[in-house]
Amino acid sequence: LADRGLPDNAAQFALNAKLFSGELRSWNQLRALADSNQAPGATRRVFHYKHTTFDRYLTFATDADVVKAPLLNETLGRLYYTTPAGAFVNTTTRIEAAQPAFKLGVPPATGTFTVAPTGGTAVTAETRTYLTTLRTSFGEESAPGATVLVSGNADGTWTVNGLNALTIDTANYPNITHLRLYRTITSSTGVDYRLVNEWAIGARPASYVDNITATDIADNEVLDSLGWGLPPAGLQGLIGVAGGFMAGFTDRTVRLCVPYYPHAWPEEYAFAVEDKIVGLGTFGNTICILTEGRPYLLVGATPDSMALQKMESVQPCLSKRSIVNTVAGVMYATTDGLVLIDG
Repeated sequence: LADRGLPDNAAQFALNAKLFSGELRSWNQLRALADSNQAPGATRRVFHYKHTTFDRYLTFATDADVVKAPLLNETLGRLYYTTPAGAFVNTTTRIEAAQPAFKLGVPPATGTFTVAPTGGTAVTAETRTYLTTLRTSFGEESAPGATVLVSGNADGTWTVNGLNALTIDTANYPNITHLRLYRTITSSTGVDYRLVNEWAIGARPASYVDNITATDIADNEVLDSLGWGLPPAGLQGLIGVAGGFMAGFTDRTVRLCVPYYPHAWPEEYAFAVEDKIVGLGTFGNTICILTEGRPYLLVGATPDSMALQKMESVQPCLSKRSIVNTVAGVMYATTDGLVLIDG
């Protein structure tokens, strides 16, 4: 009611009172849930993290956006988050042990190796391309490193040299544990890369003889990480999207990861808008891109099927923290008050 509509002797202001029932009822006192591991007064973001029996309030001293792992049969309780320092991943066990998060992503090995085919009696020469990838203890795989194109007799001796000399950034990515070697094969479906062998980082050979026949290697694992990349520098505003993938943004560009592979962010899954992005929201299979000008919608079930739509109404987002995903749609604060974007 307006002040003038109140009956005589009715209060205009009530402190710590619930008025929903039609009578005055006090609120409960505040209860301490957890202690922050930040310096006093430094906490800026709190995330309530639950995984199986693990229940904890995680605190951040800077702006942070946190997403639970969109992974099938997830047992590690992985959390993905972005802060001004970058994109990170951590697990329940490491959080419990107060261990730092890993940087998100897997960079490929740098440097070159060689392949020397010798001998053999085959009449027709065979051309192969060899490449390497890296894997983490979580099973995440990098994009390929340098490739080697070479021709020789299929029944000859193919010697791979210099795998132990490749440079691997374990200082910044200590979760990298294995090096993988792939080579091409040709089949009725075309040319693809098949796994040749895998070694622990500390057990990489100086020389390795690839004597796997085309028949045997056809049953080996196929390389999936062609075209994958690291999360872009400055990625922020991380959200989880229906379909098993995540979205974030840098300046005026929205970036999407490969479904069920949160460490992989291909360049082709990038969508640019006209205005600087403030934050993201989502409902159903729609991503709401909220900017300093018009909002945009990114609609689709998978990153490679997304369609970008610009809304005509100019409704700038005034604060990233005002964005709320609700059952009705995405709500945020704009110059006209609170607005709602729905289907």
